[in-house]
Amino acid sequence: MELQVERVPDAEVEHLAREGGPLSLAAQILRQLWSARALDKQHFVFRVGDYWVIGPMLDARGEAALIDFLEEDEE
Repeated sequence: MELQVERVPDAEVEHLAREGGPLSLAAQILRQLWSARALDKQHFVFRVGDYWVIGPMLDARGEAALIDFLEEDEE
């Protein structure tokens, strides 16, 4: 399976957190995102296959490195 990096809009993460409740993965991701932004970090949520990642906006090189890393983790 070929992995792709998909940016997840804040509204979708918030919706999933409300649906899943405070202990859901989405709620945990949302809290981490808010913590990063409270430190003035311009971070976003990305989904890569079954993985969720929080970090700065990725360029093509960053996306490729992330995909390589996660593909190695799956093996």
